[in-house]
Amino acid sequence: MPASSRRRTHRRQASSDIEDGQPSQVSARDDVDEDEEEQPRPPARTASSKKGKGRAVAQAPAADEDETERIDVTNFGDQPLKKEDILKIGGLARDWQQVVESVAKFGAVFGNVGVSLADASNEETTRKSLVQLENLLKGFIDTQAEMRLHKDVLEDINQEIAQGTHVDNAIERYEEGVSKRKQDYANKTSRQKYAKDETYKNFKADIYAFDHPGAAMPPVTDFIPKEDGDDSDEDDDLEIGGVTQDYKCPLTLMPLKNPVTSEICGHSFSHDAIKEMFRNDRGAKKCPAAGCNKAFTITNCKPNKALEKKIKLFERRQKRKEEEQDAEEVIE
Repeated sequence: MPASSRRRTHRRQASSDIEDGQPSQVSARDDVDEDEEEQPRPPARTASSKKGKGRAVAQAPAADEDETERIDVTNFGDQPLKKEDILKIGGLARDWQQVVESVAKFGAVFGNVGVSLADASNEETTRKSLVQLENLLKGFIDTQAEMRLHKDVLEDINQEIAQGTHVDNAIERYEEGVSKRKQDYANKTSRQKYAKDETYKNFKADIYAFDHPGAAMPPVTDFIPKEDGDDSDEDDDLEIGGVTQDYKCPLTLMPLKNPVTSEICGHSFSHDAIKEMFRNDRGAKKCPAAGCNKAFTITNCKPNKALEKKIKLFERRQKRKEEEQDAEEVIE
């Protein structure tokens, strides 16, 4: 009998068959004649099998492959850093530096708030408020210091890699470096932490100038009690000179009006006076402030709204003092 005669076709199962409980699916073996034997499956390809010249097909892993041969991620050791990683670590260090610089811009707020407190409160309330404000400022400076030490640790690791040092425990080194630097900072005295900080010095200068206009501020260390470790006073410049904040224009010798401040030397002038100084020549000129040898142009002079506010507060306070003195004279 021809092979084609042995083929069977599926017939649609009648609804009566379903009702009689007959199976609704046709067995796969029903399509094969009883005298037709099932063909054996071809063997799986192994790594040695060839598909094309010179190419091997990898053998699929067996279902019962030993799980212990897989990588133990939990105990997988840190990989050594390479010189190619210097750029990445350097980028992280620069990120910390950018954060420090962004935060530092808000430091001037402490001085402005301090002057406002001094103007609005009585002597006893002002003293307590300024102590609280100064403590907040110290915390602000401490936070900046911690940000900087993260940057410093990353730069140290980068330098080791650049020098060819084998660094295979970067995270551990980073954490230990940060911890050590934090402890070193905590062990510093108050003078060592704050006396050379520009934000702290400006804060003290603002408060002092408000109460003592035109007078030179004492060294910052005079405002910070001495502690163990300050005996030698290694930083001699901390004891040299004071800051003088004068609300008079060096050109007119009158109170500053619409003050502008030179970005080059930090001296301030009345807007109209400095503009007149550069009226016929906009080139760089020597600063007119006494004792200053730096030169700047008119474009280096920027409006100083913070200083303008301090001047107004100072003038208001001076007027109030005069009124109080007049009242005392009348009573006497």
